[in-house]
Amino acid sequence: MNLNELFSLEGKTAIITGASRGLGFAIARGYAMAGASVLITSRHRDEAEAAAVEIQREFGHPALGIAADVSQPVDVDRMVERALKAWGHIDLLMTNAGIINRPRANAWEIDEATWDSVIDINLKGTFLCCRRVLMEMIPRRSGKILCMASIQSVIAQPGHSPYIASKGGISQMVKALALECAPYGINVNAIGPTYVRSDLVDITLQDPEKAREVLAKLPLGRIGEPEDLIGACIFLSSKAADYITGHLLMIDGGHTIH
Repeated sequence: MNLNELFSLEGKTAIITGASRGLGFAIARGYAMAGASVLITSRHRDEAEAAAVEIQREFGHPALGIAADVSQPVDVDRMVERALKAWGHIDLLMTNAGIINRPRANAWEIDEATWDSVIDINLKGTFLCCRRVLMEMIPRRSGKILCMASIQSVIAQPGHSPYIASKGGISQMVKALALECAPYGINVNAIGPTYVRSDLVDITLQDPEKAREVLAKLPLGRIGEPEDLIGACIFLSSKAADYITGHLLMIDGGHTIH
């Protein structure tokens, strides 16, 4: 096997949730760049379809876009059925769909509806997608799952307790899934980005004082770009990572060194 084959996703099929823009779109592009056919989801059908068209035009591999709310089992079922109808099997799942509570608030100021919405999308949604895709991977005894965690899976800051709880839950769930899936030859891992340019992060960076505070936490001295995630995601989804499971890989510019 040569180096290209080790990191290639040629012939693989992938589902990436929440991938019509931002981090998810960058990861979907990365998978397509490495040779995979991709199905991307968004809660907005037009955005998902437009992103899929752009990826297929750029890389020439099949790309599909569908609307899906990952907190709804019926939507998750439809997502998987669409991928199976198109390709017959699912090799890769990247659970990227997620939200954060806005504005920041202390826990005693957060209402139950806000807590439920963040947990439902981030944690329950990740579980539902993994559970459904594993039903297809386990009989084939093959597949790789990658979940979007966060630096806040291991550190915390005030004002985002629902988000931090959800990302901490994802980190631990990945370990449990890795143990359960190991006998079937399925790898389950997570990535933990720091502040990476996106609609959510850009809101924070618009405040010069907060932007300075963020940069002070990053030894590499810059905000992450969505493209900074591509290499790690391809690696963890490729044959090169066949012996890695249950791991949370930080992509954080050194943020969690402190």
